[in-house]
Amino acid sequence: ILFGRTAQVNVQGLVASTLDIDDQVYLGGLNSVDGQNPTFAWQDESGLATFDHEENYVKVEQGGNITTGSGGRVFLLARQVENAGTISTPQGQAALVAGDKVWLKSPDKEAIYASEANKQIPALRGLLFEVSGEGEARNLGTILTERGNTTLVGYTVRNEGLIRATTSVTENGSVLLLARTGAQYNTSATPQRVLSTVGGT
Repeated sequence: ILFGRTAQVNVQGLVASTLDIDDQVYLGGLNSVDGQNPTFAWQDESGLATFDHEENYVKVEQGGNITTGSGGRVFLLARQVENAGTISTPQGQAALVAGDKVWLKSPDKEAIYASEANKQIPALRGLLFEVSGEGEARNLGTILTERGNTTLVGYTVRNEGLIRATTSVTENGSVLLLARTGAQYNTSATPQRVLSTVGGT
């Protein structure tokens, strides 16, 4: 799946995946995930393709732009996931997820993500992700999730661009970089940036 240099996508929600989605989740929506079974998984009953094929990717090229309205979601899932363009999901969630199986889970089931003000409400906006298998999630571009969440998860995670999740007085912004072998950062003269700042009301 390729979003080219001139791609302009404006939606409320986008899921771009080379993995199959569970039928029940497809019918019930992503909010119906149980966290026990993979929501997305690599399948090719014909045997014509393999998970580790070099073209098993979702990429946003430099110049490509994916934007959602407030509270929107952008989920990119494949063996190789790369963003070199711009992804913007204000008060929503952007996720680059690399693996052969992907589990989704609501943060309200994990006490660690509970709001300090109200334990019944998760402070994290969006969903939690877990993966299996080798995969690489890489950000070379810009991901903006003001008062929302950005998640990069995979066997290898590389951030060589800008990730920004601002926080207001009443709404949290967060960035999760979850590498199953260790996160890798750019050490060139132009360093990567991961920003989570406190703003105004």
